[in-house]
Amino acid sequence: KFLIILLHHVDTSNHLILTFSIRYVHSLILTPPYPTEVPLTSDEPFIVERKLQGLSLRGIDATVWDDTRKKRLTTEHGDMLFTHLGLSGPAALRCSHYISTARRKNLQVSLSVTLDLAPTCA
Repeated sequence: KFLIILLHHVDTSNHLILTFSIRYVHSLILTPPYPTEVPLTSDEPFIVERKLQGLSLRGIDATVWDDTRKKRLTTEHGDMLFTHLGLSGPAALRCSHYISTARRKNLQVSLSVTLDLAPTCA
């Protein structure tokens, strides 16, 4: 059996809070780390030319599509920001998990993101 101790470090107002838990398991399976909740990058001309850099969008729906399988992976609602490299903000960061997962399974997968700027006006 393995003994695993998980330590959580939280710094609030210059105080360090340590918590731990002890768990016994029969086997240990390690999953390689992969990026989740990261900004989305793009080589689209309007991103590369920084035409929308700094534009902030509120209350939009961002949908991630698997163009290879013609399937919607997720739709996330929230705020988004166009950056010098692509998209950031809560909606984009949540979408990035699905993109990272799809890319881990198949590096050749074709993915796209569509934005609904007024999702409540349907």
